[in-house]
Amino acid sequence: MTENKYDIKTIVLKKIIDETLQYAPNDPKTLFYINIAKEKKSKIAREEEFAQKNPTPENYLNLSLIYYNDGLYERCIDICHEAIKLRPDFAEAYNNICAAYNSLGRYEEAIIACEKSLALNPNNELTKNNLNWAKQEKMK
Repeated sequence: MTENKYDIKTIVLKKIIDETLQYAPNDPKTLFYINIAKEKKSKIAREEEFAQKNPTPENYLNLSLIYYNDGLYERCIDICHEAIKLRPDFAEAYNNICAAYNSLGRYEEAIIACEKSLALNPNNELTKNNLNWAKQEKMK
């Protein structure tokens, strides 16, 4: 009897997890992925759970990107505000808010968010591009 490619991937993944736990037995990300492998949750559900259990600005920012990429712009904005509560000077979160507002066609709000981001990090080219987009679209 031969193993299919999914069985092989499962075996390899288990080996990687076991080796990781030998070096870092309490690694939260590894333990988290062990549990989600058992529960078979969606990517959004997994990341929401991870961010809830590990509420850091970075985890909220990662979740905001997942929301954004799935077209969940309001949720993207909301979770960025959670990141900002933890780190008020989080320029990347303001940039993600700007991008989400741009996608919603709410250019005034996008401009405000981008300007906050640029006040914190004036060299961020992505934010500059998002701000230019908002200004151009607003003028149409």
